[in-house]
This record gives sequence, C-alpha cells and structure tokens, in this order.
Amino acid sequence: KISNNPMAVFRFNNTFNTKLAMLTWMMSYTTKGYGRNIYSYKPRFCTNVSVYKSFLKDRLSFQLFVYDLFGTDDIHMSAHYGKMRDMIVDIQSTSKVSLTVRYKFNTTRSKYKGTGAGKSQKNRM
Repeated sequence: KISNNPMAVFRFNNTFNTKLAMLTWMMSYTTKGYGRNIYSYKPRFCTNVSVYKSFLKDRLSFQLFVYDLFGTDDIHMSAHYGKMRDMIVDIQSTSKVSLTVRYKFNTTRSKYKGTGAGKSQKNRM
C-alpha cells in the first residue's frame, strides 16, 4: 500500500538581485501520499518571500521574511508508529513575518594580504 502511493515534493526557489534589494521567492508543493511512516491525506502548498537590503558598506543589513505568504501551508497527515500508535495531525497554517536587523562591528579588513608565497610553484606547474 505504501509504495503504490508515494508522496512527491516540488520546489521552486529563485533569488533576484536588484539595485534596490535582494528578493527571494520560494514555493513548495507536496502531494498527498506516503513518505516513510507518514501519510499526507491532503496536498500542501507554501510560498515564502524574503527581502534583504544592506547599508553602510554591508555593516548594517535588514531582512524581512514572510513565511507562508498566502496562508496555504495546512498540514493534514497521520503518522504510524507500529500497531499501537497512530497520530493524526490537522494544523491550519498561519502566515508569519520576521524582521532581522544586523550590525557588524569592527569590519576592517586585515592589512596583511599575503606576499605571494607559492607563486613560483604555481608558475612552475
């Protein structure tokens, strides 16, 4: 029964680097079916979006992340743990938003950049 109805996962991830910001678009679709000891009896669809922008020569950065943009990542599955335990899970999705702010202190580069050690060996090869 399990091998006759396998679960499939399709993903589309793309990042667009523009002059204004870096945008990331991630989508996944999971079919109903079996995967290991889990049976998903309804398909799942999820869309995540991220916007990243840095300032002050990459010292200050902001990332806005929206998980499950359309609120469609509902989980409907049953997990089987042998003859005695079955667990049924029905979770309605909720969209989530997070904002990450980073500031890098002391980002000066090292003044020691190397002196070309090994250059003669590279030329010899």
